Amino acid sequence: MENKYAIKLDNVSKEYKMYNKKSDMLKEALSFSSKKYYTPYYALHNISLQVRHGEILGIVGENGAGKSTLLKLLTGVTAPSEGTIEINGKISALLELGAGFNPNYTGIENIYLNGVMMGFSRQEMDAKKDDIIQFADIGDFINQPVKTYSSGMFARLAFAVAINVEPEILIVDETLSVGDIRFQLKCINKMQDLMEKGTTILFVSHDINILRRFCSRGIWLDKGQLCMQGDINEVADRYTDFLKSKSEVTSSATTSVNSGNTMTMEEVWSKPFVPNEGIAELVGVKVVNEYGSAVDSVSINESMEIVLAYDVYDESIPDAVVGIAIYGSD
Repeated sequence: MENKYAIKLDNVSKEYKMYNKKSDMLKEALSFSSKKYYTPYYALHNISLQVRHGEILGIVGENGAGKSTLLKLLTGVTAPSEGTIEINGKISALLELGAGFNPNYTGIENIYLNGVMMGFSRQEMDAKKDDIIQFADIGDFINQPVKTYSSGMFARLAFAVAINVEPEILIVDETLSVGDIRFQLKCINKMQDLMEKGTTILFVSHDINILRRFCSRGIWLDKGQLCMQGDINEVADRYTDFLKSKSEVTSSATTSVNSGNTMTMEEVWSKPFVPNEGIAELVGVKVVNEYGSAVDSVSINESMEIVLAYDVYDESIPDAVVGIAIYGSD
């Protein structure tokens, strides 16, 4: 009978020894007594967690909460100090992209090298190679040593290898920002394809909105403790409230509108259209108050209209969305 859990943690802790001085390590090693010269630090403490096959789990928490430690335990990079971890499925992790790459090997050679590290045979990688090369889309550089790659090409190849091996469990840690926007869209589409095929995914991100979009369930880690787990929206709401409660809110009668180096609207309408290599570019913005006048600031509770002008260079993107973010003191 197949285990219903892809991942199961039972009272898992990870302890690190914090020494005040390097000499304390030597003293402890040579000591005949049981005296401890270190202060224990728990990156994770008594974590129990179950992730079902095909589940998309979002993980939130501040820096230092234990998210990276959890992922390292799941991928076998480090071992738990206490507790047990059960993994049922082949894992592919997007943690430190290209961590297993040899800079002197070509892109092709690194594809096979990473495949072996993930437990695939050469024959299995032969079948996956073309998809990886097509996804990375770095041209003839695939036959050149990786040390000659730009950072963007390196990230493309590393991501392509990790996400195209059809893992049973995929772990993603803030890596959807690699490459340009076109490549990011390709990565997101591939993630959605894996989700539809039933791949179990653990998704760590500081972007709460992208977690709400992709994940069905979430967990919140804080100082090595599991604070909450449940529906992703409930977890995200509680975590967001927690962050807000830690911030000092300064009330202000007005909110300034910063248009940066954008053009005036009069200049926008007369600006000739010149396509560039991007997808779109904001070229103008103005705020209109309730009386129809363009203003630089608005009062609290005053209605306003935001007018944007932008050039679109790639009209093949389906269901494009324009987003406006309004930042307040909170």
